[in-house]
Amino acid sequence: MDASSLEELSSHFEEKLSRLTATLAIESSLNHSDNDVKAESQQSMESVWCELDDLSVILTLMRTHMAEQQQVLSGVQQSVASPCPLIEYLTVDEFGDVPKYMKGRLTYQQVNTFIDEMNKACKSKYKLLRQKKSTLNDANRKRFETLKMQESKDTAGAYFVTESDLQEWSNVKLSKENRSILTVLRHCGRMYEIRSGSLVRYAVVDLY
Repeated sequence: MDASSLEELSSHFEEKLSRLTATLAIESSLNHSDNDVKAESQQSMESVWCELDDLSVILTLMRTHMAEQQQVLSGVQQSVASPCPLIEYLTVDEFGDVPKYMKGRLTYQQVNTFIDEMNKACKSKYKLLRQKKSTLNDANRKRFETLKMQESKDTAGAYFVTESDLQEWSNVKLSKENRSILTVLRHCGRMYEIRSGSLVRYAVVDLY
């Protein structure tokens, strides 16, 4: 069942839930004097309560499933559109939980803007690496060879950028402020470092 169908079904159940709630309110307000009528009313109310509980459970399960389905769909769309995994934006809550000493005067917008630039560099790099070397011109062939030299046994399966990659394919430099952003991203589980010699690689954590 797709998301739109689930939305329609959810709306249907919510409407039914609203009607049952109204019925229950009417039943509760009635003041019957006849014992038989009272018994029948009580039985009806108990039935409504049962159905109300069932619908509440169904709605909760549906909403949970819809949220999970949307998250999976987002990951699939990302993998189709990009030659590599991308760094996910921080949520407001995640940024709020970063220790003050670590983020200093950084703003939420600054961090996510840096993520955009890092993703741009990563996509450009791996778009080039996915091409056949024989199809590249001289300039891109040299870039290809340089990028391959960054790889080692420690980088197997990892997608990463280096400082030189960021300088070539993004609009950021690793200033003191941007290095602080990298520390925040590492703290929040968005990236990790792979070091060998003097080369530092900033690897993407694939959340999907």
